[in-house]
Amino acid sequence: MKVTVKRNTGVMGGLARISLFIDDEEKLKLKNNEEQMIVTDKDSIVIQAKQLLFASKPMQLHRDEYVEIKLSQIYLSLFWIAIFCLFLSMMIYDKLLKFIFAAVGFIIMIIATVYGSNRCFILEKTNREDR
Repeated sequence: MKVTVKRNTGVMGGLARISLFIDDEEKLKLKNNEEQMIVTDKDSIVIQAKQLLFASKPMQLHRDEYVEIKLSQIYLSLFWIAIFCLFLSMMIYDKLLKFIFAAVGFIIMIIATVYGSNRCFILEKTNREDR
């Protein structure tokens, strides 16, 4: 059985490699835009992508499938909103507004971290024609 996995996460998280777990065992690490082929004797495998505190949901794959690892747009949006709120809190002179924006940014950052712990990466099956 052959399965091809490609990392396509863009700039976010590009400095650290993504660990690819196959059947709950770390097998390889992927750089951005790197593609690897997994060859095994089994009929199906379960893969999961992990990077630092963040991961994807496990996905079961069968013969000759092609999977792309992408970033969740919800996670990415939450992350940028939190960064914007924190940056804005540094620019505001009013202490109350500064506190409100800092608190909102911090809370959204915590929500993004909790959300991303199991949904930061999306494993997406694509057809060979789509490549």
